[in-house]
Amino acid sequence: MSLASRSGPSSPVRSQKTGTGTADTPFYFNALLRAPLEVASFPAPRSLQDVRRQIAEEIAAKLTVTAQDVDGTRVGVRLITSKDNDEEYLRLIVSKIEEIRHRHLFAVGIEITPALGGDESTLIITGSTDELINRAMLLIKSKFMSRLKKDMFVGDMWIASIVDLGFFPYDKDAILDALRKASRTPVDPLKPPPGSRGIDEILLEVRAKLTRVTARQAYDELLEPQVDAPTFLVDLRPQDQREMEGDIPGAVVIDRNTLEWKFDPRSPTRLDIVNRYDLRIILLCQDGTASSLAAHSLLQLGLLNVTDVIGGFQEWIKGGFPISLNTRQTAAVQPRTPARLSPDSSQMLSQLEAFGLV
Repeated sequence: MSLASRSGPSSPVRSQKTGTGTADTPFYFNALLRAPLEVASFPAPRSLQDVRRQIAEEIAAKLTVTAQDVDGTRVGVRLITSKDNDEEYLRLIVSKIEEIRHRHLFAVGIEITPALGGDESTLIITGSTDELINRAMLLIKSKFMSRLKKDMFVGDMWIASIVDLGFFPYDKDAILDALRKASRTPVDPLKPPPGSRGIDEILLEVRAKLTRVTARQAYDELLEPQVDAPTFLVDLRPQDQREMEGDIPGAVVIDRNTLEWKFDPRSPTRLDIVNRYDLRIILLCQDGTASSLAAHSLLQLGLLNVTDVIGGFQEWIKGGFPISLNTRQTAAVQPRTPARLSPDSSQMLSQLEAFGLV
């Protein structure tokens, strides 16, 4: 029985004559006979090396895209987690980074994990020039001095073995800071760097935040019988200046190097009088410059009533306000005798006599 007869009258079949077939052979059957036999094809299985290569390309691409620009140099850091200290894998990533053409400086390393079983892991620095790599190498060796075990140059890479790399939260930031500094364009050492300010400009900005007082205003404020908050005059002058020109009776003598620790209410080494933030602190130096910077520093600690004396101790002397010519920082006034005074101190002696101090 032919295919046509099996299809039945309700299923008409179109047939055609061919050189090799019959009139009853369906046209689509002949088409199938003439079509070449196709075998389904599948992609070849990927090897582990193929997978590693693809991941390395992705890491390198992401690192270059998210890199920072420092004076025209692309910089970035990537610490990866691995089950072992796979230096070969890092080199694979570096080989992909080196394909970029623009100026660059990158660091890739293995982040230490308990699975490594050791405390050392690899860091590789790669860059577009030897100068960039050498700068970064010197800075990183300085930052990781106590943790650097060994290092060497291999081609265009600097490879280092660092203890506990990535274990400390600041490791990545430290490496990035080294790369940024290494990438900065050298500037003329005689020209001020961009963004820097002169001390006069800094003083103007600082003093704009202070309500400075004259020597007369400071003296009157100290003599007020009733004040809203405890008021202190703080003498910041070094000991040799006080011995030469005299102390101010009742002033709190503080070394400038310890001022912030002595007047921070949070500090364990603060003075006993510093137990509140509304203290009225009047700072005085030799000429009124260092005291302004010191006042701004205390202002940042939260001591909002701090100020300084315009003109410093020089204006205090010109105003004829009390001084004490003693050589020790004691509460009692121990003035020098006239025989020990220099000829230039006769005017000071007259002032002391006027105030009844000698």
